Amino acid sequence: MKEKNYFKINLDYDVNELNKIILSDKWRVYNQYNKKVNNLLELRINYGYNFINDISFLKNIPFVFDNHNVFFVKVLPYTDPIIHRDKSRKCALNIAISKSAKTEPLNFYDENKNLVEQVFYDSPMIVNVSNLHSLRNSTNEERIIFTISLFDSIDKLEKIYKNSYF
Repeated sequence: MKEKNYFKINLDYDVNELNKIILSDKWRVYNQYNKKVNNLLELRINYGYNFINDISFLKNIPFVFDNHNVFFVKVLPYTDPIIHRDKSRKCALNIAISKSAKTEPLNFYDENKNLVEQVFYDSPMIVNVSNLHSLRNSTNEERIIFTISLFDSIDKLEKIYKNSYF
């Protein structure tokens, strides 16, 4: 049976802390498995800007993660969807930062690449990135998401979340 695609979480975060970091000039073109994706950029701490200390809410996250797995993803305007699954992580804690990230859905697909579910970033959520998914940016703004790579199954993460908040 296929694991669920996502679950939303309640997380008290300060978007102003994140917006200050986004203004950094350290963005780099994303390069996964030697495939350059020119419309996708990342801001990571190993690009010379250690922004982890500027994010106060990280201590409230109940999941185990390493600082080098905390980063931002920027999708440039007018980017078509790229259907994929992440190979380097199982799940991600994602927070939409830009308006365009909140207005366009995250799409999930079956193995034949048929759309099966859409979800909007109206709150932070844990996303099962080992399932086929995509996002697009049909706006004239950059689509920016704060993300933390997680390496446990979505079921285990949901149990951890429920046990820590309820």
